[in-house]
Amino acid sequence: MEIRFEVEPDFSFIHAQSAASLVAKYGEPASEQLGAFIYGDPISESQDHLIVGGIEGQVSGSWLYIDTLWLDESLRGKGYGVRLMNVIEQAAAQREVQKAFLGTATFQAPNFYKKLGYQVVGEMQMATSNYHQFLMTRHPLTPYDVAPETEIQLAAPPSDYDVERLGEHLRDYNNQFMPLNRSLFGAAFLKDESGKICGGITGYRVFESVLFMGMLWVDESMRGQGYEAGLITTYEQAAVQHGILSAAISIADDDLAECFEAAGYQALGVFPNFPAGRTSRYLIKQKLA
Repeated sequence: MEIRFEVEPDFSFIHAQSAASLVAKYGEPASEQLGAFIYGDPISESQDHLIVGGIEGQVSGSWLYIDTLWLDESLRGKGYGVRLMNVIEQAAAQREVQKAFLGTATFQAPNFYKKLGYQVVGEMQMATSNYHQFLMTRHPLTPYDVAPETEIQLAAPPSDYDVERLGEHLRDYNNQFMPLNRSLFGAAFLKDESGKICGGITGYRVFESVLFMGMLWVDESMRGQGYEAGLITTYEQAAVQHGILSAAISIADDDLAECFEAAGYQALGVFPNFPAGRTSRYLIKQKLA
């Protein structure tokens, strides 16, 4: 058996095997995507509308995860953010979910969320910068006192178009402070003598010096024999050689989470029953070398 890093691999096999392994182990988690959007004028020669604000996330198990919140500068400080939060949180409450969590950075809106009752449960300093990343939670999801003059409708599920445009706006905003470099960063493969792939690990280079690991998979017959640790180590060594200093992973598999913890990763946040029937852990390793 050999473990080797490849710069431009075919990720599809690892992704497919990882997804199939999780479904076989835990089943398909029940989840529902939610969103709410504020629209401006129609885009020229199109029926689509310009998005000037919105929120998007998902409900699964015991939690609402808020993935994206963004407002055009012209709408900030006017209560629209609170209204968007209220729409998605109350939609979750109607689905008998009373806990929410989200991630935010120093240059985004931690103080806004704190004013709404969110509390910091985990904090990570971004390598080579003075910025910090926060994990925050709120429960119970009691309604906010919001002005009624602007009605914002829930979209369940939101359209792919709206989610994509909202994400683009947030990325443009983030790039003003910390340029995003979301690119696939190779993979480490475990292969037998014939070249058959028996395991692998992949990830993204999110910022210039931060690696977000995406998937770790080892064939069922070869688990628990140290190959998981070997894949993590090989991938980390390649990352350091390319100037990456820190790593993080969001993982909802108890066994694999233990592999990362054994490799020195620490829990930034733990969310039982998210997704449904599993536990999500946000793990970080502040210094790879």
